[in-house]
Amino acid sequence: MLLLGDWGLVEGSSLDMLTHRMGGGFYRSVLTGSRTGGRYWTLTYQTLRDTLDSPVELPSGDVQAQATYLWDFFHRHKTGYVEVDRPFVITDLSTNKRFLARFAEHSIERTLFMVKLFRSDLKLVYARIPGFNTLDDGSIGDAENNAQI
Repeated sequence: MLLLGDWGLVEGSSLDMLTHRMGGGFYRSVLTGSRTGGRYWTLTYQTLRDTLDSPVELPSGDVQAQATYLWDFFHRHKTGYVEVDRPFVITDLSTNKRFLARFAEHSIERTLFMVKLFRSDLKLVYARIPGFNTLDDGSIGDAENNAQI
């Protein structure tokens, strides 16, 4: 996934727990996932142009408008012919490590606030693939290029 437009990044960690509330302030909790938690990222695109003023250059050499690229990228990864809900590689810019991620939601929205100018929020979650090895921290290694996510 390529960085584009004017964006902000929220990074987080979520723990998988089951909690039984027994009343009177008493409870019991069981950790059901990793002690380090599951990583997630939220990308907030403040401005996404739907014109070729600031085009996104694809690896194939073709160009697309920013809003069109993001919309198409989401649909390609959610509805792939070989693998539905396919993960992709992102670079966590705070650690400069690469992780597999997938879209947390099954929908995408964009807000039109000027002609041909959109805003969008995307929530990504850490993903794993059976048989695909990761490092102890869950990453797939250091990033080679900070310009990609």
